[in-house]
Amino acid sequence: MLAVAAMAVAACGGEPDQTQLEREVQDYLQSVVAPAELTDVSCPPNAPIRPGSTFLCNGLVEGAFYEAHVTIIDEQGRREVRPRQAVMQVNATETALGAEAATALGFDVQADCGDDQYLVVSVNQTFLCKLSQSGSEATQDIEVKVLNENGAIEWTLKG
Repeated sequence: MLAVAAMAVAACGGEPDQTQLEREVQDYLQSVVAPAELTDVSCPPNAPIRPGSTFLCNGLVEGAFYEAHVTIIDEQGRREVRPRQAVMQVNATETALGAEAATALGFDVQADCGDDQYLVVSVNQTFLCKLSQSGSEATQDIEVKVLNENGAIEWTLKG
């Protein structure tokens, strides 16, 4: 999944249009977080649209706070948009963790990362899941660290 996009937004007079800016940022970020749903994107009302300026836009992904860093690239208002969180699809994350942990541990395990369909996690932050061995009620905490906005992870057993 792409993490950076360049886009240009200008109204008739060449000045950026706030509504169009937010719509284009939302459209791009929706393509990044899909199939999750992104809503309520807003950017600072008077963000400086000149080369080198930066600002944050935010919205909600499935009700969770989501933020993107925007950098103006050139005089035409082209901008780079970089998400600050990864949107983790819980079922896919559980499947990948279970397979990786089973390989590392040498026996079948299942991962449980909760009941939500998606987790929105900041880059370099962690969240906890539980591992359980097939046929056993014993569980082990597993700490999952999000390495980038694309959802790459690393994990460690806790306790």
